Amino acid sequence: MAERGTEVTEWNDGRLDDLSDRVDRIETKMDAGFAHADQKMDAGFARGDQKMDAGFARLEKKMDEGFARIDTKFESIDERFDGMYQLLFRTSWVLIVGLLGLLGVLVGIVGTQ
Repeated sequence: MAERGTEVTEWNDGRLDDLSDRVDRIETKMDAGFAHADQKMDAGFARGDQKMDAGFARLEKKMDEGFARIDTKFESIDERFDGMYQLLFRTSWVLIVGLLGLLGVLVGIVGTQ
């Protein structure tokens, strides 16, 4: 029986060594696969960042152009309101002068009677 136990132990030691070698090879392959996956992910994130930066640059340019158009329109509206304000201001002075003249005429009429 002792001989058979020795043969089994030697057989098991050989199988365990083979298994250990296989596990080491699998571990090496997995490490290489994970490194490759990390490289691909990093490259993908870099491409995504470049695309996002380019997209934000285009958006910023469009927004700046749009705000410039709106500013131009507001300046045009401001000029129109300034013209209307000046017209109303002049008209109010004409009315005030006219009312003062009318008041003077009325005072003169009442004073003569």
